[in-house]
Amino acid sequence: MATIYLIPNVLIVDASLNTITQQVVEIIQTLDVYFVENTKNARRYLKRLGILKPIDELQFFDLNIQTQEEVIRQYAKNISKNNWNVGIISESGCPAIADPGSILVRFAHEFKITIKPLVGPNSILLALMASGMNGQSFAFNGYLPIDKLKRAVELKHFEEKAIQTGQSQVFIETPYRNNSLLRDCLLNLKDKTRLCVALNLTMPNEWIASRSVNDWKNSQEVDLHKKPAIFIIGI
Repeated sequence: MATIYLIPNVLIVDASLNTITQQVVEIIQTLDVYFVENTKNARRYLKRLGILKPIDELQFFDLNIQTQEEVIRQYAKNISKNNWNVGIISESGCPAIADPGSILVRFAHEFKITIKPLVGPNSILLALMASGMNGQSFAFNGYLPIDKLKRAVELKHFEEKAIQTGQSQVFIETPYRNNSLLRDCLLNLKDKTRLCVALNLTMPNEWIASRSVNDWKNSQEVDLHKKPAIFIIGI
């Protein structure tokens, strides 16, 4: 039976491979077909993992935000028809979590393809684990609007949801806009609301702080610029 393996990647390019399990290393030795966000980066990652097959003998198919759904559905159809065992590799972390790989997985279920998720690093869960906020009920909200007025509305909406339900609200930002997002959080959120910022997760310079908005305002300014970060609003 055709099988899709969801192959975790490191969270940051060139990060240590110590967050990747031996199971992942063993699985890649058995696969010849991969669906990836970026072929060059995927080939490099497989080499770092110690793949034994010649890279040039492997097949790589684009699976990114530009890939149209009808193309992805055809991918699933071909996997089923040819009884392939294939891998999906995200640019960062676990495939299909805030990642276009989820569309291929959806179509794979339609074609009765077996899905095998493999254990690996996930920045959303790592940040939540370290935040001290509600891990029983949480929501990942992706990116907030770029427009400051719309962003302010969204921040207040998530804050109100956290206050009313106790649900932790997780979101991310493009790294070069992190400092702007933090300033907007401190400007729009209530002083007693808790805010967690988790930077460079799994790296030697990993940094995680979870404190009230008021304490953030009174703390030494932190430079988040161009550093992969997770933000969490909670109580």
